[in-house]
Amino acid sequence: MTKREFFKRITEIENLDADLLTMAKKELERNKPTKTQLENIIVKKNIMEYFAGRSSKVVDGEGEITEIKFCDCASEVAEHLDISTQKASALLRSLTEQEFLTSEDIKVKNSGHKMFYTFNKFDENSVIR
Repeated sequence: MTKREFFKRITEIENLDADLLTMAKKELERNKPTKTQLENIIVKKNIMEYFAGRSSKVVDGEGEITEIKFCDCASEVAEHLDISTQKASALLRSLTEQEFLTSEDIKVKNSGHKMFYTFNKFDENSVIR
C-alpha cells in the first residue's frame, strides 16, 4: 500500500476525528503524483494496449476456445512505443508487479537471457498505478 492509498482510506472512514481528517487531506494534497508519474501511467496504458491488441482467441474445429498470448521483450516494446529500453523495462516490471503482465526469463541463442512479458489481464475496471 502506498502512502497516498493509506491517506485516501483514512479520509473514507466515517466518524473520523476532524483533526485526523484534516491532516490526511493535507497529506493527500502534498503527495500528488509528479508530472513524470502521470506520463508513465499513460505509457503503461499504451503498453497494455500493445499487448492486448496482439493477443487473440482461436476456436478449433471442436468449438474449444484457446487464447494465444503475445510475448515480447523490453527492447521490442521500447521500439514500438518509441521510448528507451530502460524505461520500457522499468514500466514492464511495474506492470508485472501489479499482475497485469507475467514475465519469464528465456535463454536466447547468441544473446544470453532475456526477460519476456506476456499479457495477463486488463479490463475497464483495472487501475494502473
